[in-house]
Amino acid sequence: MVNLILFLLIFCGNLTAQNDQLLLGYLNKDQFLESPHDVWFKENYTSYEIDKQTLIDADIHLDDLTFLVFLGSWCGDTKRELPRFLKIIEYLSFSEGNIRLTGLDRKKQAPVYTENIWNIEFVPTFIVLKNGIEIGRITEQPLVSLEADLKQIVGLKYIYKTDQKVLRNFRNADSAPYFGQCDQFEDQEGTFKCSEENISTFFRAQMKRPDSAISFQGKASVNFVIDVDGKVKDIRVKHADSKMTEAEAFRLVNKMNYSVSGWKPAVKDGHSIPVKYKLIINFNAQS
Repeated sequence: MVNLILFLLIFCGNLTAQNDQLLLGYLNKDQFLESPHDVWFKENYTSYEIDKQTLIDADIHLDDLTFLVFLGSWCGDTKRELPRFLKIIEYLSFSEGNIRLTGLDRKKQAPVYTENIWNIEFVPTFIVLKNGIEIGRITEQPLVSLEADLKQIVGLKYIYKTDQKVLRNFRNADSAPYFGQCDQFEDQEGTFKCSEENISTFFRAQMKRPDSAISFQGKASVNFVIDVDGKVKDIRVKHADSKMTEAEAFRLVNKMNYSVSGWKPAVKDGHSIPVKYKLIINFNAQS
């Protein structure tokens, strides 16, 4: 059985009251129904309306999924996202035995989690693993919604859906994939250069976040698949000069799925095909 592991990693600023009763270590839902946590949990759980249509359309195979949740009961983002997440999981009739909740303190530690082996830095961050390899992540907050982002991450049945093997080199396609508006070019070289320029422009715009004073330095190498629908999937950061650039590289590539123009898929023998793609992001050049 293919085993997908989804991690909800929670990190937050020290803006909460210091007298909060922390929940640490392995937890269960019942502990959030006890005072003082029941107030925020019940309110956010009850008020949240699940996007059922998105979940109906999603290719989510429950038998293949395992969820690990790292959280901070002291964190405002946890208080918002955790009840929503659990409500979605329960709506899908997901087995409680395949969910592990782990409460961390403000240093991102707990008696059962003393080393930051999953690089917990931002909240909420969903990390999806397939056979121990990360295939998707939601950082800080969903790009669209928990339902839509989960659908995009776990809907990675592209080989089985299309009954096609992934083309390892997109240049072997009759028509290579391209990002943005490059329809005016008839030759592959012109289309490729146009696509590269559009990617660079997109990354520069996305890194200029007014709510962040973070300056990214270094490079990161990212591999991913451009599926038959133009969606970026199976994102894997193969190399990064730092943990910050690794997380930001993943966020930027995943963000391409929500660009207005997005990717146009590769074409071979008149049919759209999934292809592997590699990008090297030079953060020094993007600043």
